[in-house]
Amino acid sequence: MTTPAVPLQNDEAPGNKHELAYRLIRERIEGAMYQPGQRLVIDALARDLNMSQVPIREAIRRLQAEGWITYRHNSGPEVANIGLEQWQATMEVLAVLEGYATALAAPAVGAEDIARMRELHLANARVGSGDEAGDGRVRLAGLQRQQSRFSSRDLCAVS
Repeated sequence: MTTPAVPLQNDEAPGNKHELAYRLIRERIEGAMYQPGQRLVIDALARDLNMSQVPIREAIRRLQAEGWITYRHNSGPEVANIGLEQWQATMEVLAVLEGYATALAAPAVGAEDIARMRELHLANARVGSGDEAGDGRVRLAGLQRQQSRFSSRDLCAVS
């Protein structure tokens, strides 16, 4: 089953097809569309993303260098698995960074921003509880990206 190319969640337009392929594949990994251990077939990705294999290969090399993808001999690229210890360490670092980012952004947050954060939080809760129709994982990942962009925007406004 092929998945149609999705619009980029990042607000900036990519400069070239390599960057577009990189962003789309990474967003699909982050959004759990591609699961840990899932084999990534270059031909299928090229068809899904409506581009040649060259930018797909470049994107996979870049994602491999960043640790998002591993290369298994005689099998090809697959979405990386992370161990429990690595996950725990990552979550600890993320908690510290999010707390620091929140402290930096707090002076710039207004009433409209708080209302928007509440909307996103409630939408997140509805998806998590199964109250909304559709693919919950994809919807939840989209909401998390919106929250991340919202937080990043506020943090950038402060710095």
